[in-house]
Amino acid sequence: MPGLPDLNTPRLKLRQWRADHVDALHALWIDAGVRRYLWDDEIISRERAAEVVEEALELIEAREIGMWSVYLGAEPEIIGFCGLREMHDRQGFELLYAIMQDYWGQGLVVEASRAVLRDAFDRCGFESVTRWPTLPTWRRSG
Repeated sequence: MPGLPDLNTPRLKLRQWRADHVDALHALWIDAGVRRYLWDDEIISRERAAEVVEEALELIEAREIGMWSVYLGAEPEIIGFCGLREMHDRQGFELLYAIMQDYWGQGLVVEASRAVLRDAFDRCGFESVTRWPTLPTWRRSG
């Protein structure tokens, strides 16, 4: 079965989304600080969260591209997510991410994003990736 590789950084472990991550991701996504950026301040239902995870799992299976749950070191709790989602309104992929507020300001999102982008450029052969919501584009360097 196709899947995403585990990604490791000096402080983080990134693991492919699984169906049993829905509750942790839902809790992250309905957090007031996170949802204002990710869901336009909407409190999404658990069912909506499960749909998002299922869509991501389908993309992983079909294209070996998708989302990772983010863990701090060997800790068992998911503290965030980072990954790529296909843009439906234009061609390409966008980088999405969120992390629990307790971990803001520590550079962890940057660390996770770099690992995901490295995978996109090196393993997947991407030439560029767009970051939501402001939509700058990262391009492969050198």
